[in-house]
Order: sequence, then C-alpha cells, then structure tokens
Amino acid sequence: MINESIGFIHVLFSFIISLYFLWRNDTFDIIYIVYFILLNLSWLIMKNECLISYIIKRKNDSDYSLGDSTNIEDYELILGEKLSEMFLDYIRFMYVFNISFILVIGDIDIFLKLLLGLFTFSCFFYMYSFKNTPFKKNTEYIKDVHMSLTIIVLSYILYLYSNPHFVK
Repeated sequence: MINESIGFIHVLFSFIISLYFLWRNDTFDIIYIVYFILLNLSWLIMKNECLISYIIKRKNDSDYSLGDSTNIEDYELILGEKLSEMFLDYIRFMYVFNISFILVIGDIDIFLKLLLGLFTFSCFFYMYSFKNTPFKKNTEYIKDVHMSLTIIVLSYILYLYSNPHFVK
C-alpha cells in the first residue's frame, strides 16, 4: 500500500512538473531550472536512478544495489509496464521541452541561455543513453560531458544569483 501511495505521488508530481510551460512565469523559471539541474545531478550521482524509485526498490529488495536497474518500479505499480515506459518518455521529452521553452520565452541572462542550451542538448543524450539506443555504447562519455555541464551551469547560476550587482 505504501509503495502504491509513493508511486501515485511520484506520478502526479512528475505530471504536474511536466506541464510547467502552461503556468510558467519569469519568477519561477530559475526555480524550475535549478530543480531540473539538481534532478540531473541526483541522476548522475545515483547511477541513473531516481531517489524515489531507489527507495521503493530498496524497500522491496534489501540486496538491491544502486544502479542495478533504471526501471521506475513505482511508476509501473501505478501505470503498468508499457504505460510506465510511455509516461517516462513523455516526462523526458517534457523536461527538455520546458527548458527549451524557458530559453525562448524566459527573461534570463544571455550567457545562462547559452549554457542551458548546451546543458539541455547534453541532457537529451544523457537521458536517452539509459535506453537501448545507439547512445547506450557511449554512456560513460555522455555522462562525463553531462556532469561537467551540470556543474558549470549550477556554478554559474549560483554566481549570477548571489552577485549583488546582478540586475535582471
């Protein structure tokens, strides 16, 4: 029962966040960007796994090791295997779409837009390297490039928004 509850909350939260472009505004753009960067950082650190899914997997199997499977079992509990896979593809697409939408519409620093464009490009390849695609054979290289860009973008955001002279 607890797994289904966590799964439902995970699916609902993912769906709501995927619709960010519908309710976005300039104030929340940087919050969404930081959320997305931190989410990517957690995937990188946790061997391509979501923290919520890892907790469920670990609860169900005490011998489970981080990174053994990138399946999101709590999605599967709620949506079933096939629909879960389709929903995950939708979520991946919407993350890239929302960041791209912010790049076009958002009122953010031009250099940050450039960095976010590169980050989004690397994110696309990184997320699809989890799947059985031509990118899979280059997963470690893609992961290293994506990790570097993640750290650069996060550092620049911290610099930009902690600088008292920064005026939008």
